[in-house]
Amino acid sequence: MGIDLERHHVKKGNRTAPKSEDPYLLLLVKLYRFLARRTDAKFNKVVLRRLFLSKINKPPISLSRITKESSTYPDASNKIIVTVAPVTDDNRLLTVPKLTVAALRFTRAARERILNAGGETLTLDQLALRAPTGTNTILLRGKRNTREAVKHFGMGPHKNKKPYTISKGRKRARGRRKSRGFKIYDYLFGNWRCSGASGYPGAFLGLCLPPHSNFMSVRPRHTRTSEEDPILSNDEDDYGHLSQSQMSGRSVSRSLTLPPPRDPQARKSIQMIFIVLGATLLLPWNETGLITATPYFLSRLADSSIRPAFGSYLGITHQAFNFCTLIYATITASNASKTFRIRASSGALAVLFFILTLSTISSVSGTPYFTLIMVIDAFLGLSSSILSVTVVALAALFGPAAMQACFAGQAAVGVVVSFVQFMGAIIADTDSPDGDTAKPGPTVFFFGLATAFVLFSLIAHSALLRTPEYIEIVQKWEAGKVLLVEEPGGTVYVDEEEEGRDTEYEQQGAS
Repeated sequence: MGIDLERHHVKKGNRTAPKSEDPYLLLLVKLYRFLARRTDAKFNKVVLRRLFLSKINKPPISLSRITKESSTYPDASNKIIVTVAPVTDDNRLLTVPKLTVAALRFTRAARERILNAGGETLTLDQLALRAPTGTNTILLRGKRNTREAVKHFGMGPHKNKKPYTISKGRKRARGRRKSRGFKIYDYLFGNWRCSGASGYPGAFLGLCLPPHSNFMSVRPRHTRTSEEDPILSNDEDDYGHLSQSQMSGRSVSRSLTLPPPRDPQARKSIQMIFIVLGATLLLPWNETGLITATPYFLSRLADSSIRPAFGSYLGITHQAFNFCTLIYATITASNASKTFRIRASSGALAVLFFILTLSTISSVSGTPYFTLIMVIDAFLGLSSSILSVTVVALAALFGPAAMQACFAGQAAVGVVVSFVQFMGAIIADTDSPDGDTAKPGPTVFFFGLATAFVLFSLIAHSALLRTPEYIEIVQKWEAGKVLLVEEPGGTVYVDEEEEGRDTEYEQQGAS
């Protein structure tokens, strides 16, 4: 080839190798050079060319954009989504579908959400082993102009560019129009002193002057010199040395640190889970104290002297243990793990109901059987008390809809248990005309159904642990990274580290 004499000084913009010295990137380039040379697939050539690009030309792509772009393909769940860029998380996306994504790298949150949804994350070298020619893949890339810096590009006015500084303290326009908040009363009379002496030229007009000023030095009340006293406010939300712009910026930074809890109305599955958990709360009391299985218990105590007062013993034992445990669970609720308490108490309820199911097979009666029932009743009261406190506290973090679902579950289980008791009584009266004898068939079915329902509530709670709302709110709450802060506009969720930084800024401003 000859030399271009006219354009010999012009450099070509196309890269033939990356400028980065990252060893992993250089190994990927070596791998895809080989694949582009030895295969006829255009996929490998495109991936190789994108590996050469600079950081700006390899913009990150979020999970929400991956979900949006892949939804246009009918069988996207069976394909591998490939991007030669970082994959980031997007907390605005509530549910992540099952995806198989191959990327240059993943952020920690994005990798966790993909894996929790049952998907798979691959590196580009793993992709070369699985799909060396790019078959059954979807190649995506992010948008280059979504950077914050691009919003400020453009010269001159009318370019719709974003300003770097929106406001500087109290230097705002105060014209005579409603949009500027002009207040003639505050301008003339607010925090000014009136001159009633005859020595002032405007005394007959009743003019009011600012403190420490002459007639000619008329200043609004929000400006002062170094000799003047600071203006004090009677407002309870006054923050002293902080200016209005600093205070508004501080409130905005706090409120945007963590998004508010998702409205559970948008997620009916969370409401159904809390209905199941709420129904589990009343099962121990309905099993023993609400006379559901009392006819069967009395039939086992037919020859015992304890039979007339059996209902009183049952209620006193259950409520005494329930009340004492309720006090302990309330005191230690802030430091205990909600997940551990729910699983431990639900597991204990399942074991106790299973023991009651097995007790119908045994032939023990009289005082030994009464002792067994009292011990089980005490442990039922203990477990149900811890479970009720923890479930209600957990529902409070999800908002009013979750609380309503929890109490709706309690009401529903009362109706269902009463119906089962009614049907059991009809079956018992049909099978045995003698009222003193009760067959264990309906009782075995009832105890077994209660055991299965408690196990089902454990499965529902495990499903709740995988929801994005639980990861975003409850796990950070238990880790101590989220605080409730009273702001002038209301209560917001803030990050503990951001709260510490705000305190440091206030101390620096005060000094």
